[in-house]
Amino acid sequence: MRDVDPKYRLPSRYHLTHKLIPQARDKRVAAMKEQLDKAKHVALTVDIWTDRRMHSYVGITVHTFLNWEAKSYLLHFAAFKGSHTGARIAAELEKVIDEHSLQGKVVHIVSDNASNMRKAFELLRLKDVDDDEDAATGTDDLLDDDALFEDLHEDDGIEVSQVIDRHCLSRLSCFAHSVQLAIKEAMAKCTTARSIMAKCCKLANCCHQSAIFRDQFESKFGQGRSIPSTNATRWSSLYQQVSAIVELDDLLLTDLLRETGHDNLVFTAKDTASLKEFVEILLPFAEVKTR
Repeated sequence: MRDVDPKYRLPSRYHLTHKLIPQARDKRVAAMKEQLDKAKHVALTVDIWTDRRMHSYVGITVHTFLNWEAKSYLLHFAAFKGSHTGARIAAELEKVIDEHSLQGKVVHIVSDNASNMRKAFELLRLKDVDDDEDAATGTDDLLDDDALFEDLHEDDGIEVSQVIDRHCLSRLSCFAHSVQLAIKEAMAKCTTARSIMAKCCKLANCCHQSAIFRDQFESKFGQGRSIPSTNATRWSSLYQQVSAIVELDDLLLTDLLRETGHDNLVFTAKDTASLKEFVEILLPFAEVKTR
């Protein structure tokens, strides 16, 4: 920059950290709030995960439609210290909803199927109902009197129930997480596939842990070619790994494994047929996931 413009002065680290980045963030938040103020109904997604150093983080996103156009924003991302209890998750959700003035707009909350997430939703819904009752009557237990509703005609009662249900929070299970659990359970019951999948994992490990094997693998199948590793929380990673193996030439792969002393990883004709069937079964799930 000194050559481009000697008079230009680069911002210091302090100025960048404490001035420019916060200003940019405030500008984005203001623009997001302006959009959310126009929305009548929104849906939230919430998730908590832990990194490799066992530090936990919570992320909350909001989704809505404005002028028939889908809008999604990151509402909250922060470290989440302490126990992942339902009460603490509910408190975090409530804080974020209050900060962004989303009271009465949240129709659905999408989360995984963990028990603490379900408990958080129950607590949040109870809090939402209590706030509505207090605002309407000024008391905490007036609506607990069943006699108040005895005068309602049956049709009117159904209509009232529909209105209450429409304006109360509801939790939806994350589709991707449900698919993950279903496929994981199915794989656990398919005992005949365990030895074949073990071969696939060991073959992928050879590609990522042995420089010698990786060089010979690339010499057989092309520069940059590899077999992806799996992730226990992502069923699609196993699908991608098996798909990559199925796409390899059987004869070249067998020659490679025998030349490198990995005869125990050679796939038989029956193994290859099972892997192809595995890919065929999971293909529809993979297509849904990428859409």
